[in-house]
Amino acid sequence: MFIVWRGYGILVPISVVVAFFALVLANEPLGLPSSLIFVLNGLIPGAFLWWLGRKVNNANNDKLVQDVETGEMLRLKTRHDFFWIKI
Repeated sequence: MFIVWRGYGILVPISVVVAFFALVLANEPLGLPSSLIFVLNGLIPGAFLWWLGRKVNNANNDKLVQDVETGEMLRLKTRHDFFWIKI
């Protein structure tokens, strides 16, 4: 099995696993139904990853380089994705 990511894309599975364990530990004193735990496990990492994706994908960290042989200008942009889906 392969896991494919670029940039901060590795934070997608990490945030889902961390949120799941945090919700399970928080469920002990709260006594929430398990269906709510799974809904929150989708919403909390989703909101975090949406915020992070907006921040890192809209950052102006492009590099402009020139090819020596052709003189063509190239724009290099950092991408952040998990399985080719942008965060």
